[in-house]
Amino acid sequence: MLTKNLLNLRDIFSFISFLLIIYSVHLLNIYKIWGPNENAVIGLLACLVFLACSFKNNNQGTNTLFKGTITYYEKLLIVALGSAFCIISLHNIIAPYPMDKTNSDVIPQMNILVNRFLSGVFPYTPIDFKTYTLFPTYLPIQWLPFCIAELFGIDYRIFALIVLLIAVAVYLNIFKNRAAFYIASVFVFGLIIIGMLYNKDDYFNCVENIIAAFYLAFALSLLHSKNIWLQILLLSFCLFSRYSIVLWIPLYFIYIFINQGLIQSIKGLGFLLLIFLSVYGIPFLSQDPSIFLKAYAYHTGAAIGEWKVDNSCNNCKPYHLNRGLGMAIFFYDNQNNLAYRLSILQKVHLLLSLLSVGGTALYLIVNKYIINKKNISAHFMIWSLALYLTIFYHFIQIPYHYLFSVPIVLYMVLFQSYFIPDKLVKK
Repeated sequence: MLTKNLLNLRDIFSFISFLLIIYSVHLLNIYKIWGPNENAVIGLLACLVFLACSFKNNNQGTNTLFKGTITYYEKLLIVALGSAFCIISLHNIIAPYPMDKTNSDVIPQMNILVNRFLSGVFPYTPIDFKTYTLFPTYLPIQWLPFCIAELFGIDYRIFALIVLLIAVAVYLNIFKNRAAFYIASVFVFGLIIIGMLYNKDDYFNCVENIIAAFYLAFALSLLHSKNIWLQILLLSFCLFSRYSIVLWIPLYFIYIFINQGLIQSIKGLGFLLLIFLSVYGIPFLSQDPSIFLKAYAYHTGAAIGEWKVDNSCNNCKPYHLNRGLGMAIFFYDNQNNLAYRLSILQKVHLLLSLLSVGGTALYLIVNKYIINKKNISAHFMIWSLALYLTIFYHFIQIPYHYLFSVPIVLYMVLFQSYFIPDKLVKK
């Protein structure tokens, strides 16, 4: 809590831990203060310390530095300039790398799925690349939005950034105070630019910005809207783009049950089921009910491939495991048989993910019905999702760097709401 312009100890720990998160995710490859194994541990600990500091949103005071209301046109100008700078920067970064000449199959796979769909061809059939055949692993909302980019001739990477910038504009619009708005703007656009400058390969090979945009929009809907239909619609974007959020979804419906009652939670669950049938069940699963299992099996096989190294190379480690993100490297180092190592990590990953959700669910129920019998705050739900995704991604079997942009947008929301008093945010 910022009160009388002084930082308390918890503020300091929160700020330092957030800086460590940014370093461990974005800057390790450039400024090597410590090794990748140490970075993986420090990165996870920094996330957990930050979450511990932001467990409760105690922004009760009003900081005397924050005075003056910002106008709509001033907001529009700053957001437009920041967005234009980000788009121009990304364009310059990806210019030497056309979509068909990236070093990854992410964008080529999406492009094939989009073109098959637009041509009326069932998209979920094997894709033949030069040296291997891939079964499509992407859920519909991960690639369907790019039909717009395809129809208008927009580079998929630019389109993903535009979607993220739209979500950022909505986020920045909540700040009604001039100083708070400028702090938030520098903070958010700074994060995007740092990510571009120091992790260029992720930006010209991937389109994770659009997934980050979905999570940011969902978090904002929790904070600033009581409309569960909007929340569930945005939640479905997260769910049907990456299934990583699936274990957390029961927690959301417990939240709806506690705050709005059984009827609303049942209606909301029915709405989510309707969306599932509309975007995945009827158009795709009805034609081939096995496509999800095939994609999951291919992903598991790909994980084994990522864990393998050239036997002629002494002391070599898998590239993505040795980049300094995630705990997978420790499972790789401390076991003997490759399949056994991977299976142990998968079990630990599932167990810790379930524990994070189960522990949070228990807290919700005890807090509501035993301790203070109050409704659950949206801030706590964003915190619980950030905790879950922190565990999920740090113990994932292939810790691709770009995946960590998703929890970072949730940390960003928690960080801003933690340091800027509630009175300076639109309600």
